[in-house]
Amino acid sequence: MPFRLTIVRHAKSDWGDFAVADHDRPLNERGLRDAPAMGTKMRERGDSPNLVVCSSALRAHTTALLLASALDYPEEDLVIEPSIYEAPMSALLEVVRQTPEEVKHLMMVGHNPGSELFASFLMGEPVGNLVTCAVVDLELAVASWKTVSGGEGKLISYWYPKMFAV
Repeated sequence: MPFRLTIVRHAKSDWGDFAVADHDRPLNERGLRDAPAMGTKMRERGDSPNLVVCSSALRAHTTALLLASALDYPEEDLVIEPSIYEAPMSALLEVVRQTPEEVKHLMMVGHNPGSELFASFLMGEPVGNLVTCAVVDLELAVASWKTVSGGEGKLISYWYPKMFAV
């Protein structure tokens, strides 16, 4: 059975206060609206990850919490992974490779350009621009998370908030 990886770019963040450190930027009003709406769309499609891992940055963590709530995913099971923040593609690959084998559907909530580059690497071709709160679903035809590498991802879907006028 193939593994499934959902890559989500965090929702729109607030740039209103330049005194706030990048890591601590919250979501803006649009982000607070888009993330739960995208989570609802995921639930309607039957997308239920076994594991949700997110960056430690406030905007990614909040996005993950809002998605998890809409998906009825237990908040206490959310894994905050600091290495996803400002991560190069190799760090994202390492997070995937450390996923327990019993997990069949992993969702990662992170940042660009890393998320976009990682999805493109896995697909072996450009995925296109990952706008805020974009969701990329990939099927990975591998026997183990430990063996995931480039070109093994088949695109299931790529969607984003404006597709649904949220």
